[in-house]
Amino acid sequence: MKKKLYLGKMDGSRYGYKMKVHVEVEIEMKEDEKGREVISFVGEVRSPVARKVIARGQIQDEIREAVERGELDEMAEKVVEYWDRWHLNNLRAGCEHQEKRVREMKEEFYSKSLEERLEMMGKCPECGYEYGSCWIYEPLSDEVVKWFESL
Repeated sequence: MKKKLYLGKMDGSRYGYKMKVHVEVEIEMKEDEKGREVISFVGEVRSPVARKVIARGQIQDEIREAVERGELDEMAEKVVEYWDRWHLNNLRAGCEHQEKRVREMKEEFYSKSLEERLEMMGKCPECGYEYGSCWIYEPLSDEVVKWFESL
């Protein structure tokens, strides 16, 4: 099931507009090919007047910045929180211990090359999983499922 949320307006200067642009997010929860619940997020920025799509994709950083500037509210903040944590929960490169470590060192981790990231994570000292050796499914929390259903 797909749900589209209108989050509000934010500064349009990074997109070449003097006026504020509209921000929307499409959230989809569905079963993957193995029958497991998966959630995905896609953001859209639309022009001020015609509402033409001018940006689409993984724009949670732009939304986060707009929240920090006070342009978007708590709903947008919650969307970004769940987006960062749960987007494509069937495509985890690490075990739960490694993914927790990645979240804790996010900026440092993502500033490295792929080879450096793989080396940095290596084998999990707790369970022995080799980071990046396959995609791991992480079941959605009850909290995020209830939140999605309430939208």
